[in-house]
Amino acid sequence: MSKPRKPQRQHELTDTWIPCSEAIVTDMLRWTEPIWAPRGGKRGKPISSGEQIVTGEVEISNDEFIQIYVHEVAKIMPDGSLLYKDMAVKPTDSIRRRTPSIIEQGRCERLEWQDEGARQFYLDTRIE
Repeated sequence: MSKPRKPQRQHELTDTWIPCSEAIVTDMLRWTEPIWAPRGGKRGKPISSGEQIVTGEVEISNDEFIQIYVHEVAKIMPDGSLLYKDMAVKPTDSIRRRTPSIIEQGRCERLEWQDEGARQFYLDTRIE
């Protein structure tokens, strides 16, 4: 089994989380997603067993999918506290999610770059 890699930050980040409408490589994202209980048989209807907050760094991003290196995962308990144990997604996992499900449905936030002008320059000059 390979060693978990340490995240490599190519830019400096502040501690300010701002709403995210578009993700680029190296952005640090945080969003909420449902946790699904195991299905009851082949045709069992999926049942949501709560929500989790996922924090991770974007590795690959396009219009359809985002691949993210997970830094932190926590289940949101009914009383509002966070539980960090026994999660299906674990820190150091690399996960892939549909872009619309994170950006539009997951109340996505990103860490603000210290130099937002550099991020905007990247967005303006990238080739689609």
